Amino acid sequence: MGSTNDRMKERILNKLDAEKDEIINLCSQLVKIPSENPPGMTTEIAAYLKDFLIDRGIRVRVYEPKKDMSNLIATFGAGESPNLVMNAHMDEFPAGEIPWNAFGGEIRGGKIIGRGSSDMKGGLTASLVAFTALHEICEDVPGKLTLTLVSDEETGGRWGTGWLLKNVPEVVGDACLIGEATGTGVVATGEKGVSWFKITSSGTSGHGAHGTGENAIEKMVEAIPIMLKMREKRGHLDRFGEEYVELLKHEAEVMRDEYGEKANRVLEYVTVNLGTIRGGTKINIVPSFCELQLDIRLPFGVSPEDLRRNLETELERAGLDGMTCDLIRGNEGTYTSRREKIVEIALDNVKRVTGQDPVLYPIRLGATDAHMFRTEGVPTVIYGPKAYNMAAINEHITVKDLITVTKMHASLALDFYEW
Repeated sequence: MGSTNDRMKERILNKLDAEKDEIINLCSQLVKIPSENPPGMTTEIAAYLKDFLIDRGIRVRVYEPKKDMSNLIATFGAGESPNLVMNAHMDEFPAGEIPWNAFGGEIRGGKIIGRGSSDMKGGLTASLVAFTALHEICEDVPGKLTLTLVSDEETGGRWGTGWLLKNVPEVVGDACLIGEATGTGVVATGEKGVSWFKITSSGTSGHGAHGTGENAIEKMVEAIPIMLKMREKRGHLDRFGEEYVELLKHEAEVMRDEYGEKANRVLEYVTVNLGTIRGGTKINIVPSFCELQLDIRLPFGVSPEDLRRNLETELERAGLDGMTCDLIRGNEGTYTSRREKIVEIALDNVKRVTGQDPVLYPIRLGATDAHMFRTEGVPTVIYGPKAYNMAAINEHITVKDLITVTKMHASLALDFYEW
């Protein structure tokens, strides 16, 4: 890297400064396009993004392995390697049951407000604008820059990033950047694993007044403390060596501002959320069926299958027959080393763009498609705007964060290549 790189970076950053209003309005427009998952339909937003890229002279390929779940890929460059992948998902959490202006895309008080603004249409906007800015100013990058805009992230990624990694070879790049929420002072290089379970209990029906039958809901109530006991499981913190242990200690110190003394526990132990429960058909009928969906996040060293076997053993030991424990989704935690090139470039550019030393988080609590890239051996970093009220009413990001992240994505992409 040298003067050529510096000149191009200056041009790109000046361009982004001049186009701040357009960047903010683009993010607002994306928020206005519903892409809730479930059901996961992304055809409308995908069509908008496809047109946006085509209007700027960029060829786009569309893959739809499942109906109404589109995935877009765009690439440019003078070679095949190194190949940096910028990945973002188009789907978002449902707007929720309480009415609010979820798809207004309102810009007010330095904020962009609406469902998906933080998860992750802000990060998507940053990657998209950075990608198109580099295409305009330095199309012949010495390698390849790949943009993937995907579906299905909110429900596991099978028909989005997962499908692309298995079926489109160039998506398995040399490194990956994802704009999921972190905050502009944080670079994240790892995340906890995920286990989603469907727990069912069965009984026998009877009239509620007669005291007969076997109540499936009561059985589930007995099982819940066993599920919650999984919170006592601690990860193997030395799995990735001393580097990871020291970074985790530092992350816990930073997170105490938000989590208090629970910070260490959230990072190092299993967390359990009883997500949904349903059962019974009528108030005066003994329920013969109950189903609970369980979201468990795993520290390093705890696997979904080990957890499933442990749950089944404990339920059986408690004498709770007629119960099943099905793993809906599962992956172990993943981590990209501090020594990887993309991590070094990310840390350097965050400092250059923000003027402050960034914090490196070796573990992120929420799941992203990053684990799929890391599982394929692709070093992956996450850098995006800070999320406010994610998955709640008045979800938003700040305009300042959006512009900062866009500049960092463009700067990182430029520095990834040898000019």
